[in-house]
Amino acid sequence: MTYDEDEAARQLRARQLQYLQSKRNRLMRKAGGVKTLVLGSSHGDYAFNPAFCPGSFNLCSRSQDFQYSLLMYAQWAPRCPQLRNVVVFCSVFSPGFVLEKSPSQAPLAPLLNEVFQLGRHYEPGPLAAIADAVHGQADDADFLLKGESGFLPAFEKDLLPAEYGAGKRAHEHLKYNRRQGGLPYLAEILKTSHERGHRIHMALSPARPDYRMALGRDAGDLFESLFKTMQDLNGEPAAQVLNFFDSPLFGEADFGDFDHLHPLGAGVEKLSQEIGRAVAGAAARQAA
Repeated sequence: MTYDEDEAARQLRARQLQYLQSKRNRLMRKAGGVKTLVLGSSHGDYAFNPAFCPGSFNLCSRSQDFQYSLLMYAQWAPRCPQLRNVVVFCSVFSPGFVLEKSPSQAPLAPLLNEVFQLGRHYEPGPLAAIADAVHGQADDADFLLKGESGFLPAFEKDLLPAEYGAGKRAHEHLKYNRRQGGLPYLAEILKTSHERGHRIHMALSPARPDYRMALGRDAGDLFESLFKTMQDLNGEPAAQVLNFFDSPLFGEADFGDFDHLHPLGAGVEKLSQEIGRAVAGAAARQAA
């Protein structure tokens, strides 16, 4: 089966492949020293700078759902012998968002699969056709974009314009918030991390006040299904929750749009420092 796309789509795909390839190549070089692996969607990709959390790596990517976070974790954690912590970014849409079923974002799935060698096989159709089209296109182990430890703030950072509207953005995310298709994969991440002895930190991504107002619900309600999934596992806490969603740390100037911190803004440093402190604190409590 062929996959029809115009020249603009091909160029976009080429840029996305290069972006992911650069992350993979950095990880391959740094895997031996990685102690904290950060997974999740663009909210983590834009917002987490490993410079403020020693030994960490930003493996987040656009529209990375819990399924693909699990696949990335399963494939790459064994290559990081010092790994002790896993941070998973959770957004309002995370409970029900499944990348492979997304009308607009599904083409990213075969790119992640190809670049990070995830071993995913697709049924005949558009995703399988894209997988065939990109096979072998990300094999250059020397290609690197400017950035460190997976944080590439100057590349592939689309931000929504103000005229898009907080109400429209909130509506898009709420439809996924009411579903639960992503939660079984989160449960598997928690189970696997427990078996491997890794500490899990669930980071609720920041939200600008106008977006929070448009959502019309607080964090306890919006993330209720996540909290239930994160309930104690085998008598031990399954995850530490880091609530950045309505944190007073962030002002409007820290945001690039309704639900993304600006990747070159001061909010990134604040969030990354908080994660660094949380990781260090968890390690100290365990050692005590």
